[in-house]
Amino acid sequence: NVNQAQEAVDEATQIQSEKQAVVDKSAKEVEVAKQGVTNAQATLAEKTSKVSQAKQSVETAKQNDAKLDADIKAADINAEKAYQATQVAKSDVDAAKAKADETAQVLIDANRPTHIVMSDEFKQNLKYFLFDAPKDDMPALREAVGKIIDSEAASSKLNYAYFDTFTPDTTGVKYDVEHLPLEVQTELSQYMAYLVNDIRAQLGQPKLVVNTDTIKFASLVAEKYKKNHDPFSGHDKKAINDAAKEMGYWYDNGYYTNQYENMAGGYIKSAFNLDDDGNSLYKVGDKVEATKSELYNLIADNVAGFLYEGEENHSYGHAASLIKNPSLGLALTLTHTNQGFGELPMIETHVLYTPVNNFVDDKPLLDSSKNVPDLVIPDKQAAEVADRAAQAALVTATAQAQAAQTRFEQAKAAYDALVATPRQTADAEAKLATAKAELANAQTALETAENTLATVTASHADKVAALDMAKASRDEAVN
Repeated sequence: NVNQAQEAVDEATQIQSEKQAVVDKSAKEVEVAKQGVTNAQATLAEKTSKVSQAKQSVETAKQNDAKLDADIKAADINAEKAYQATQVAKSDVDAAKAKADETAQVLIDANRPTHIVMSDEFKQNLKYFLFDAPKDDMPALREAVGKIIDSEAASSKLNYAYFDTFTPDTTGVKYDVEHLPLEVQTELSQYMAYLVNDIRAQLGQPKLVVNTDTIKFASLVAEKYKKNHDPFSGHDKKAINDAAKEMGYWYDNGYYTNQYENMAGGYIKSAFNLDDDGNSLYKVGDKVEATKSELYNLIADNVAGFLYEGEENHSYGHAASLIKNPSLGLALTLTHTNQGFGELPMIETHVLYTPVNNFVDDKPLLDSSKNVPDLVIPDKQAAEVADRAAQAALVTATAQAQAAQTRFEQAKAAYDALVATPRQTADAEAKLATAKAELANAQTALETAENTLATVTASHADKVAALDMAKASRDEAVN
């Protein structure tokens, strides 16, 4: 019996020991489950905090995006204003450029002599010879001419000193001197009349006029002159009388007289084309072109040459003709001369006049209804002042336009940068969605941990009960 009881005790002790091990293991599992719950609760708190932060980030992002939209709108308005400012500035530049071009052209037009300088002595001598000297007293006339010649050099020097203050513009529109537009031919006629009338005014004489019939007469004469660029050889009387016949004026059948033409020769310096040795490269038949400014200079020299001719030919016939005739019109032809270094293109200025009445039947010829208005030449000094002001205004307008363009480019760059700035709301909402998902997962994990803890705790209680029963059995076996 004792032996059997001892075996029962040993068996009960073994069972108790096993149950104790199971309880110890279960207790550890309960601790692990409790820690799992604690960890899950911490994770849940963390995820809850992240969701709260994500919500705040979304609100902040929405505010930032709203501010970005407002900034973009303001930048767009600013850029548009800057663009409109550039358009206004460009318009101002265009207007300033047009004004500067206009004043520059006026300055070019003003850059020509408007006066023929005559010394008082020359003027008095010329006036006496033309209007007061006895016409039938040859010795007295020769003496009068001699006095003019004696005073000519000093007077001519003064005139050319004045002419030298003008430099022809060679960069403007070029005209073929043999095929001038009618408006240019008319303007040159007006300019010559302007200078001749200045001489006449100084001598107390009435003005001559430019008449379209007279310009037509000059054109006819020029057309009929010997062509093929014959060397300069003076008046072509046949051409003059044939043209007079066509115009219905008196003409010389024998072609012995020149009743109508004054003619001058002159050069356009820019037309001189020389090789390295200074020899002319001009060939007869080459086209010669000149700017209007150069043609003005040519006409001024022609008028001065007509006036100051006594030292060369001991006569003032051309001056007398221009000072006394009632009208004037001119045309240009091209000839050539040789100065020892090749042919040079020479321009012939044909100056014709229409008489008031025909020489034969006293029929009126000069039709005043065909007179051309007097030329108006701007004052050079005033033109210079106006041009300086206009050019300065152009510089200012250009600088302002460049500054406006820079401001526009800066405003446009600022606008583009704002437009390119990423929106924050979508990203923040995506992060919020992720945080909410993680929170849901954490809540699920906590529930799982709590369920596990409950299960493990219940199992542990069962195991403790089983241990208690094992202990009781052993105690009973020991007893």
